[in-house]
Amino acid sequence: MTTENPRECFDCKAIAPDTETAHTLISPRFGWRLSRGRNEAGEFVPEWRCPKCWREHKRSKGTAASGEFAAAMVTPSPPPSKSGRER
Repeated sequence: MTTENPRECFDCKAIAPDTETAHTLISPRFGWRLSRGRNEAGEFVPEWRCPKCWREHKRSKGTAASGEFAAAMVTPSPPPSKSGRER
């Protein structure tokens, strides 16, 4: 992705439609998605994807990544010990 056009599809380089805000691109009307990747220096960078490339990106991640994330979201933490609360 180039800094000159931050609303360019990371994969196919399609130019995002003109909108008033970036939030509009994420809406159901346009369907663009924003994720976070790393550049060559290891820094986090935004990665815009058009609807077609987003579907392919999700598919290439496979179900394991989604399943691991889902499991992390629903796995309860153990309750804090009562001895740590009493003073």
